[in-house]
Amino acid sequence: MMKKCPVILKSEKGFTLLELLIATVILAVGLLGVAALQMVAIQGNAHGHDIALASNAISNQIEALKNGSPDNVVSGEAFVVFVGKQAYGVDEAPTDGSFSMKRVTTVAEGPVAGTNDVTVEVSWTDDNGIERKVSSQTLISGS
Repeated sequence: MMKKCPVILKSEKGFTLLELLIATVILAVGLLGVAALQMVAIQGNAHGHDIALASNAISNQIEALKNGSPDNVVSGEAFVVFVGKQAYGVDEAPTDGSFSMKRVTTVAEGPVAGTNDVTVEVSWTDDNGIERKVSSQTLISGS
């Protein structure tokens, strides 16, 4: 009895080692792109968080000025220090390395008699060393 040799057909389906290497390189490039996008998203979230903190510091200052005595609406400079989720106003910049923002309140005579034009500006240095600012302006009725 004769042995039959297996016949190798050119139409066999499958991947070659070269095709697998090319597919792996394409997948790696795609994953690197996704990783870069993830880093941008993380930086954007951090920047948005800082802006939210600054906006909250401005809002708290304006509300304090509106709810206080009209005679207490004066220009000034202070620092807002954040410990966890709590914000504290201090007169001098902290030296312990904690995250803080500088808050400058400017009060001028308003356009209508008996009003004050109040501008509150909050500035800070972000993690990249870039100076950032957020400001708001409002009118507060005087006495």
